Amino acid sequence: VLSLSLGFYHEDPDDIAYTSVLAGTLRQFGRLGVAVVAAAGNHGDPATAATPDDCRKPAWPAALDDVIAVGAAHPGGEAAVFTPADAAWIDVLAPGVDVVSTYLTGRVDLRHEAGTPDFGMFDGYAAWSGTSFASALVSGAIAARTRPGVSSREAWAQLRGPRGARSGPPFLDLPGVLYDP
Repeated sequence: VLSLSLGFYHEDPDDIAYTSVLAGTLRQFGRLGVAVVAAAGNHGDPATAATPDDCRKPAWPAALDDVIAVGAAHPGGEAAVFTPADAAWIDVLAPGVDVVSTYLTGRVDLRHEAGTPDFGMFDGYAAWSGTSFASALVSGAIAARTRPGVSSREAWAQLRGPRGARSGPPFLDLPGVLYDP
């Protein structure tokens, strides 16, 4: 399993020639039976987008055909506001809102820019939200089902199940995920 919790955008969505090397490389992983999983991006919130189209623009490499694109969802399966809406290139939604994961222990400066410090106390864990966390969970679920004789692409097909007629990407309710109340 190749997990890519990263992404980039291009101003001209019709000009994807710049992704040809990346697409060719990732296609080779797929031919070897490796599942390539990528975060769909956190740009879907209309309140923070410059234009309505910016909310749906493809995030690369997630939007490539040979990549499993993962959006974030709330525990019940509702897509997070920051997950690109109505994006046909997103394959699945997974837990990605207020997911508890590891962090630093002790007093941490949380400021995002230079200026007045903003300290918080942590006990080695914090709650996170984003498609990067959702894609990592899907990657782990695929890896847990991969074994000799079952490639990660086959494990993904088993995890995803049959493709239904449901509109939008399906939600993978992954057991064992901890959420911040």
